[in-house]
Amino acid sequence: MLKLAFWKKKNLGLNVRDIKSQKCSRCGQFKHIAFYADEYGGGVKGLCTECRKEIEKTRELYPI
Repeated sequence: MLKLAFWKKKNLGLNVRDIKSQKCSRCGQFKHIAFYADEYGGGVKGLCTECRKEIEKTRELYPI
């Protein structure tokens, strides 16, 4: 059984999101994310795995 977020209607089959998925800070897609602190200013971002791999090439990220 698929768990639906409280803000989504059950009769829509197109944009059904899991409760654990959140919006990525970089790409804006709803995926499972992890939170990281940036080395410049310590800003916290929630990133999916694809975006994290791209950003780690140029910046240092610290998991929270």
